[in-house]
Amino acid sequence: MLRTSLTTVGSSLVAVLIALTISAVLLAVAGKNPFDAYATIIETGASGNKLLEMLRRATPLIFSATAVAIGFKMLIFNIGVEGQYLFAALIAAEAGSRVSFPMVLHIAFILLVAVIAGALWASIAGVLKVRKNVHEVISTIMLNYIALSVIQWLFENFFRDDEIEGLNIKTTLLPESARMPDIVDGRLNGMFIVALATVAGFWVLVYRSRFGFRLRASGFNATAAETAGISARTMTIIAMVLSPEPSLAWWPCRACSARPTPTVRTRHRSASASPASRSHCSVGTIRSASSWPPCSSASSTRPRLNSNSLTCRTRSSR
Repeated sequence: MLRTSLTTVGSSLVAVLIALTISAVLLAVAGKNPFDAYATIIETGASGNKLLEMLRRATPLIFSATAVAIGFKMLIFNIGVEGQYLFAALIAAEAGSRVSFPMVLHIAFILLVAVIAGALWASIAGVLKVRKNVHEVISTIMLNYIALSVIQWLFENFFRDDEIEGLNIKTTLLPESARMPDIVDGRLNGMFIVALATVAGFWVLVYRSRFGFRLRASGFNATAAETAGISARTMTIIAMVLSPEPSLAWWPCRACSARPTPTVRTRHRSASASPASRSHCSVGTIRSASSWPPCSSASSTRPRLNSNSLTCRTRSSR
């Protein structure tokens, strides 16, 4: 175990050194001093505000990496976390706006709803893989686009706030009790602590539990696992259901922090809008276009995840 850990850390450090070397060569070819550039990076990164910014940007990446790692232990490539994430975000936002609990219970409730919703959507690909031998890469990519249409239908018919007039429609505003507090006001959200706890929980689950052994055994050699009495089919479904869960923890609470607008909303652009115009979401919101579903030949809508926010960009063609 120790040897494996040292090998992993060593390979990561070697990769970083190779990247720095290649970057230094490119900077030198461009006539720049790579040492000055690296000194500036270190000096800037060591400042308090930039360090907090790095931790804030790293938080969703930690969740996403943990989500991917669960599937990888079973040799499952879940490409559908995006759709699972969006579906869970909408359901969690709506459910969170309809209940009233103390802060801790309210946030926990939103997390639980997000986990259940995302797991139900992810289970579709798991069942298809086990029952029909449909490869998860194909099914999860296709389910991403199906999720977009389902989300739009749910939003337009059930979850929109009809009290809001105009085109900037959205779900009901989440109450204060549903908003995750900041560790550093406006700089670092409490979800960073949850992210670290998620990584620790992942390590215990995968490497220090019977379930983790069964998961790794099924991924390493399904036939041998079956011989030992481990159902690889069952583990496949469980791994697929679990794989989006860490990333689902990010939206419900980050969206409910003090700075973002704690709603899910849609923006309909007029027909006179420029074809090159784009619709961007603030942190913790989802915007869509009236041209959904994305399979329409007249438009292309695709949500994008980055380290800061959940963004839907819409481009229309004429």
